[in-house]
Amino acid sequence: MGRFAIFVEDRVFRRSDGDVVSTNRRLEDRHWQELGPAGHEAVLCARLKPSDDEVAPHVIDGTVIGLPYYKGIAGTNALKLPLLFMKALRIAREVDLVVAKCPGLVGNLAVFAARLTGTPAAVHFVGDIVDSISSSSSARHRQLIKWLATKMSQLAVRQAAAVRYPTQAFLQSKYGAADSSRQFWYTDAAVEALDTVPTPSFVPGRIVAIGTQEVMYKGHDFLIRAMLTIREKVPGATLVLVGNGACRGQLVDLVDELDLRDCVEFVDFLDGWGEVSAVLRSAHVFAMPSLVEGLPRALLEAMSLGTACVGTEVAGIPELLPRHLLVPSGEVAPLADAITRLLTDEEARLQAANECLERSRPFTAEALEPNIEAWQDRLQELIAR
Repeated sequence: MGRFAIFVEDRVFRRSDGDVVSTNRRLEDRHWQELGPAGHEAVLCARLKPSDDEVAPHVIDGTVIGLPYYKGIAGTNALKLPLLFMKALRIAREVDLVVAKCPGLVGNLAVFAARLTGTPAAVHFVGDIVDSISSSSSARHRQLIKWLATKMSQLAVRQAAAVRYPTQAFLQSKYGAADSSRQFWYTDAAVEALDTVPTPSFVPGRIVAIGTQEVMYKGHDFLIRAMLTIREKVPGATLVLVGNGACRGQLVDLVDELDLRDCVEFVDFLDGWGEVSAVLRSAHVFAMPSLVEGLPRALLEAMSLGTACVGTEVAGIPELLPRHLLVPSGEVAPLADAITRLLTDEEARLQAANECLERSRPFTAEALEPNIEAWQDRLQELIAR
């Protein structure tokens, strides 16, 4: 049996009772081990901070190696970067395979460390780093940061022995592997699509969005602002925002500032598919107003249930939604108009629901099985070297 290390960008927290917890439900129990080759010992490497104060309900089962803790680009400094890289080097020497979630500082440095130690590296490349920087950095030096981050991510991908992408073409065109034989496509957001769009059981006027609020790249602030326009035409419209994270307070303050407390509801976490599907089925419209994405799981899940969806023209979203359900990212008016149309025009909503359901079918577990098998075969080859 081999041993592999999975490097992720998540921040995790060690409570006084010894449990390591996260806001990411995909890290709960041992789900994170599915990122690597089956049947081998795994360790999770993430930025770790001792804390009993963080709202993080998902307990991580398995071995967690803490990396130096920082928060955002502003939290890195001349000391943290060398410490992070040295820790990655030590880990890479002790395992048979490095699996890195990229782009991001942790994932990129893990690949570079693997290259220096001669340990093979596989990359899960989940989104465009440029979009993430655009949504989180100050204007000062932003172009330089974008350029450096893009070059680092492209270099990491070229040095990897295998790269998995959630998109079918978008990310590959900008962050391609050293050769096409190292590129693999599939998403772990496999869905179980319904046969037909169900009889409407949604709450009229309810808009649902699901996504992390750790940073603002999910666009929940634009969706909140869009509610001002939506409510003018659909007075009973409500918004349910599912997620949590460091930016929750900013979003709550925005709701208060715009006097939308009576129509915006925050839901911290959903426990399992039963709760997720119940919320999605309650949606008249599902919105994915992201500024940065890979191939969003929540959007695919909503589509598979026959929910009418609206999304931004970002990364893999245009590979999922037809053009008339896409809006520019970072703009309130087009987002409000698209949602309002689906709330007020039943024919348009039904057409959108049918299109979304049909476009989810290539992402069922059965359809993705050959891609998943090819990726696992490659990982098994790498860890056996």
